[in-house]
Amino acid sequence: MSRARALSLLGLAEHLEGAGQAAEAATCRTEAAELARAAADPSALNQVALALEGAGDLDGAHALLVAAHQLAPDRLEPAVNLGNLLRRLGRLEEARTVLEAVARAAPDHPALNHNLGLVLAELGRGPAALKALRRALDGVAGDQPAEAVVASDLGAVLKDLDRPAEALSLLRRAHALAPGDRRIATQLAGACLKALHVAEAVERFEALAASAPDDGPAEAGEAWSNLAAALIEANRAEDAIAAAGRALGLDPQAPGALFNRAVARLLAGDWAAGLPEYGWRWRGAGAARYGRAPDLPTWDGAPLAAGQSLWVRGEQGLGDHLMLARYLPLLADRVAPGGLVIECYPSLTRLLAVLPGLAGVPLAFGNPAAERPPPGAPAQIDLYDLPVHFPTTPEAVPGRVPYLAAPSPGPDWLAEVEALPRPRLGLVWAGKPRPRDRGLPLADLLAALDGLPGSRVALQTGPGRAELARLPAGRRPFDAGGRVGDLADTAAVMARLDRVVSIDTAAAHLAGGLGVPLDLLLIHGADWRWLRDRADSPLYPSARLFRQRKERDWEAPLRALRVHLAGRVTEDSPSIA
Repeated sequence: MSRARALSLLGLAEHLEGAGQAAEAATCRTEAAELARAAADPSALNQVALALEGAGDLDGAHALLVAAHQLAPDRLEPAVNLGNLLRRLGRLEEARTVLEAVARAAPDHPALNHNLGLVLAELGRGPAALKALRRALDGVAGDQPAEAVVASDLGAVLKDLDRPAEALSLLRRAHALAPGDRRIATQLAGACLKALHVAEAVERFEALAASAPDDGPAEAGEAWSNLAAALIEANRAEDAIAAAGRALGLDPQAPGALFNRAVARLLAGDWAAGLPEYGWRWRGAGAARYGRAPDLPTWDGAPLAAGQSLWVRGEQGLGDHLMLARYLPLLADRVAPGGLVIECYPSLTRLLAVLPGLAGVPLAFGNPAAERPPPGAPAQIDLYDLPVHFPTTPEAVPGRVPYLAAPSPGPDWLAEVEALPRPRLGLVWAGKPRPRDRGLPLADLLAALDGLPGSRVALQTGPGRAELARLPAGRRPFDAGGRVGDLADTAAVMARLDRVVSIDTAAAHLAGGLGVPLDLLLIHGADWRWLRDRADSPLYPSARLFRQRKERDWEAPLRALRVHLAGRVTEDSPSIA
């Protein structure tokens, strides 16, 4: 009787909700929950829990699902629903425990594997998540709606794992199965962008923005913001600013749209507006990437008291640290009589330690001391906020160049570099492959330099060094990159070179900060720091830029580089500056 009455009340609640009688519907659901508990019926508890969850009562739904699972721990439906609800509540480890336990009895259940895969993905257990989601996809084959959902979720996980080609294939499949599903269409457009199918990504985000429902401002705002991100990658800064503006017209405080507008303004050269707005990187989806000390105030620009230090929080990549190091002496002069305490990558500590105004050796990321405010530091500031306090535009970049210097003594093998015939060209040909592959084949770079006098010095570190072994012995440059211990060693080598030829990596920022002549090879859609359509850089007066005009095409920039160097190199010249 209790079970039947509980289910009857659920039907009445649905009717009342449809009639606009929300309070009465909630009363019916509460009574249904009490009757399901009295009946101690797992099926009734499960059904009432789903109704409560649908009405937004997650705590009430959780209590009933726990009761149902305890009564019948091997029954699939309550376990799957409990795991899914725990995931919604952010209790991922509990969700994993529940789902893995029941999976041992039903290893091929599609809904179970689907939910388990999503939980594992959010826990960062990529391989296990892929295994569960692939099992789920096999289990729903032929069920078109379910197949579309699982394929799209599997594609999204592959995208997050930097496997864009596989992600794109699955998301195209999901979109073909459910062409009207906006969530899947958005995921597909994002995968196109990740795979550098930029034109297609722009087209798909444009379609999503144009078709957003009139009564769905959140969906429309997301579509316009995503379009702005794609337009940035397409090097269309003004269009990106306009798209972000459309998103902000719907939600003036949307973090993603504000951040995208900031990047678009920076790319367009409007650094005065873009740099302050770049602070939105700390809001929304990207905020969790970087650790901060929430209990320490952000520095407001006021001078500190005698003996106090300012904590400068490192962020983003090596190149960002090197570019922004120019502000540290200016900051120390202005506000910190007790010096600056800076945290950075371990490979930077020796190089940055010689900058004026630092309070001792920088703290390396991962050092337990970097996880709490240092003594005497009443405030913190993030590296990318420094240009806001020292106004920076392409026409006026504060500080002097060079602002970096190699600390002494250098490595004991520098005499071997000094003995090489001049001019000496340092070479860097590969950076991180994600989010964009900025590398070019070493053989192609060397071919562009054939016939020019002097020595070639490999500065490359990391996986790109594998290309050296594939060259004939007589073609291999002098290998300094395999012998350096950190960027201070690299700086010492660069100081003995006549020029550095590099793609967009930390090495390029290091050469620029040292004032070493730099020839910089840039991908199409390069970072905002290099602006657009310029052959020079306001950040580094010693740099000359050579840009791709289309994706993955190095032929034109390498040809221009050769012409540039050939006009400056002679057999008798000690330098090609």
